[in-house]
Amino acid sequence: MTDTATSMQFALSNDASPTRGGSSLGSPSCSPFLTVTGADERTDVAALAKLTAEIGLLYTATPEGRNRYPRWEWIRETSIELRKASLHVCGRGARALLMDGKLSVSGFQRIQVNGGILALEVEHLCTMYPRHTIITQHHVKNAHLLAVRPINHAILLDTSGGRGISPSEWTQPTTEKAVGFAGGLGPDNLAAEMLTIRETARPGWWADMEGKLRVGDWFSLELAGEVVAQFSSANAQDDPQP
Repeated sequence: MTDTATSMQFALSNDASPTRGGSSLGSPSCSPFLTVTGADERTDVAALAKLTAEIGLLYTATPEGRNRYPRWEWIRETSIELRKASLHVCGRGARALLMDGKLSVSGFQRIQVNGGILALEVEHLCTMYPRHTIITQHHVKNAHLLAVRPINHAILLDTSGGRGISPSEWTQPTTEKAVGFAGGLGPDNLAAEMLTIRETARPGWWADMEGKLRVGDWFSLELAGEVVAQFSSANAQDDPQP
């Protein structure tokens, strides 16, 4: 599969130290960016690396034959080949390995922990991985995480809790944390949804998508390329060059 995406500027700092606000992603001067999630072991890694987006790789300790969850060895090796990558930790087993420091995360700039989680657990992870941005999903069950103090904590607004359902309206939580937006985004609606997201989002926001980038439960580089091109075009129109 060839990369169909057009080029876009994608600049994220390699230094995610809390002394710099957790990450340059949360800085008011930072441009919005895109995360495409769910690459699997059929994905052409060389083509994947050409996408001007952060690549989200899903990990679970109990994949049970599901295509979207590659082996850890593949995830670790692939992360090294990518310009920007985030690790998305799914399930109790994978979370326990992360909490115990048993996952090598040096190839990632950001770590997202999916599902409900305690504030103490998030604070532990932020302290344990101070040079990484630790992302948690923001929904009703995780609303208390807005009070988490470490500055390398960010939230992904996902009111459907990972079910891929867009909200009736996009709202920015009252927080100084970096905030991302997810839920039902894909090639069919990204450009339109970005219009409303931009109205509420603070500088440094990002959009994340997974479900609509799959065909037959396999990651589609073609669809990923489409959303990268849409995102680039929308940002270029929003911030025209002189």
